[in-house]
Amino acid sequence: MAQLDNDPYRLLGRERELAAIDAFLARAEADGAALLLTGEPGVGKSALLDAAARSAAVSGVRVVRGGGVEYETDVSFAGLHQLVDPLADELGELPAPSREALQVALGIDSGPAPDRLAVLGASLALFRRAGTGTPLLVVIDDMHWLDRATASVIGFVGRRLAGSRIGLLGATRPSAGGFFERTGWPEMAVPPLEEDDAMELLAHQFAHLPPRIRRDVAHEAQGNPLALLEFAAAAGHPRGGDRALPKSASAT
Repeated sequence: MAQLDNDPYRLLGRERELAAIDAFLARAEADGAALLLTGEPGVGKSALLDAAARSAAVSGVRVVRGGGVEYETDVSFAGLHQLVDPLADELGELPAPSREALQVALGIDSGPAPDRLAVLGASLALFRRAGTGTPLLVVIDDMHWLDRATASVIGFVGRRLAGSRIGLLGATRPSAGGFFERTGWPEMAVPPLEEDDAMELLAHQFAHLPPRIRRDVAHEAQGNPLALLEFAAAAGHPRGGDRALPKSASAT
């Protein structure tokens, strides 16, 4: 989210987080690893996921992406379907019992409802097969909105990646609830931007605003990149000549 116009891939004030993600990607490629980014809405978790996906792809890692969808939380395996769809070839290579368990669970095929453990095991087998030749990075945004069945699968897989070449990178809000059980997952908190970085972002994106207005925006947004951009945009297009900032610093 905190990017500069003259370099769309530069993230301001995220050197520590990007270094940690690079280290995670190296661990994942060597022996499998999972990492969960946590932070408030608008703080830049999705931008870091994008950066990780770009970095992995440049290194020759296969990237599969998905995410929780608020209006699909009651649809079983809706999230898993996003991740399995790009792995159709590998799904076809699974032993028949595993392949059929996943196909029925995902609604690809019909039959008796598979045993829950069979679906968990089949999902793990699928990801491991997909990461056999080329390392695999699975990126999942908004994990707090995953449906219960998918959340169970992702939690199960993320705790069993040792010995693989698979990285599982997710993002969630720190107190959003949901069905995902994060036990056993290493976490990295994504904090608000420091004031200097917030001011630099505003200087590049909203150079036309007077310094006083930019300082007011930075104070109101409290380092939240999305709030910085939204508040600055509002300050740059005042209604009725009023330059007042929004009263709330919330960003969704």
